[in-house]
Amino acid sequence: MTYTSAAGPLGLQGRHTWWATSSDGFTMNDLAYGLPVTYLDRISGLFSLPEYVDLRDPVIGGNGEVIYPGFSRGKTITYEGRLITVDGEGLYAYRWEMLQAFGDRTNLEGTMNITPHPTWGTGYWSFVGRVLTLDIDDEYLVQDLGVIPSPYQLHFILSIRSKDGALTQHP
Repeated sequence: MTYTSAAGPLGLQGRHTWWATSSDGFTMNDLAYGLPVTYLDRISGLFSLPEYVDLRDPVIGGNGEVIYPGFSRGKTITYEGRLITVDGEGLYAYRWEMLQAFGDRTNLEGTMNITPHPTWGTGYWSFVGRVLTLDIDDEYLVQDLGVIPSPYQLHFILSIRSKDGALTQHP
């Protein structure tokens, strides 16, 4: 069965590419092209509802509250994963590439495109947000040199604040 964007956005199964004005795009979870790769282990907040402002006033001279129409705000999406390369030198260069892609705060917002792998189908989803934080460990995640696909792995946590909590479909 072929994927279409009508099925909803992909989480760990999709490729997540960050586009900011000053970058050429940084793709996470693109497992089709070998190493180096940014492998995603967990995504939290992607399928959460946005925060909601609940507007209420106390009833004057009575019990209860008067409820007014509220509005939704953004939400925080957190990516946890590993940078994986074939050697130590490549690992540090790849870490620097990720820091450069997500570290430019002169542009207030960027766009995260969530696409299927090339053989799965077409269409994609996206959201607009601002990078809150990126933390990349400085210690190898795996110490055993026989680990597949590579022992050269660094753990990272990336948080992006979506401006309105919306995921936009692009058929």
